[in-house]
Parts: sequence; C-alpha cells; structure tokens
Amino acid sequence: MAAASRPTPRRFGAVLAIACGCASTGCGAGGDASRTAPAVSPAPVPAPAGGTGLAPVARGDAAVLGVLAAMDENEIALARHGLARRLDGATGDFARQMLLAHQHDLEKARAMGAADSDAAAAMRARGSATLAALDAQTEENPYRNAFMAAMASEHAAALKTLDAELIPGARSEAVRRHLLGVRRAVAEHYERAQAVSASR
Repeated sequence: MAAASRPTPRRFGAVLAIACGCASTGCGAGGDASRTAPAVSPAPVPAPAGGTGLAPVARGDAAVLGVLAAMDENEIALARHGLARRLDGATGDFARQMLLAHQHDLEKARAMGAADSDAAAAMRARGSATLAALDAQTEENPYRNAFMAAMASEHAAALKTLDAELIPGARSEAVRRHLLGVRRAVAEHYERAQAVSASR
C-alpha cells in the first residue's frame, strides 16, 4: 500500500497563500455596501508611498498648497454652478456656504505660497469633468440630486487626497497644521452634504 504523499513545500506555500487571501477578503462573503463605498476616516491616516495613484503626486509645501488651491477652485466652481441654476432651500444655502468657505480657503492657500503643478492641473481637470456631467442635467429635481451627489463625492475625494497625499507631502509644520485644519472643515462639509442629501 502506497504511503500517503506529503505536501511539497511548493504545494504548502500555495495552500498558505490561498488561506491568507481568504482571511483578508472574506472569500466573497456578504454584499455589504461598505466594502465598495468610499471610506472616509475620521482622522488622517498614513499615506501609501505613491499617493492616491490617480494623479501626479504633490510633494513639498508649494505643490501641496497648489493642489489644495485647485480643490478649492473646483468647489467654488461647483457652488457657482448650482447657484446659477437657482438652487433654493437647504441645497441653495449649502451652495452659498461652500462658495464662501472655499473662497476664504483659496485666498489662504495662495497667501501661503501655492504653486501650480501637474498634480494641481489634474485636480482641476477632475472638477471640469464634474461640471460637464452636471450640464447634462436639464430638469430641476434631477439636477438638484446630481449637484448634492457631486458635492458629497468631491468632499469625500478631498478627504482622501488630504490623507494620502497633501498632509504627508507637507514639509513645514505651519503648512501641515493648516492642512489638518482644512481637513476638519472638509469633513464637516462632507457630513453636511450627506445630511442635506438625506433630507430631500
């Protein structure tokens, strides 16, 4: 009778890799929406070495502030887009709040030495794409819903960019402190956008 074969080192390594993969992914368990929804952490987290991986990476105070300024420009343009479409009620109030807040933040970023870069240009291109998508909405209620969805999405993306790229990319303590303050404000804006969306 043949002796039972032992797993070879190669086979054992493959089995171990499969087991580890199942432990980390849950082997397809459940349809929890939180697995696919953008995660927004309550506090900054360490960045991966390559930043967000979606655009050129900003490093250094001037470049980081330049991306921050581009983010503010996007939010200003988005708020103006909504106000031009005569949004009213809580949605209109939110658009006006965002316009004033991000105009103030933009002035601050420029005063601190914001510089243009490929990363800032990529951020502005994202904002242009968002506005183009809103232009396609011709009816009042669908536009209102799309506007608030865009506001929530842009602020969620801003939080991820701050965590993954801008805060780790800052060189001076003054810029880092400023970015942490901006992050707190952006998190509040994100929560407000979600609340306004849910109230409709």
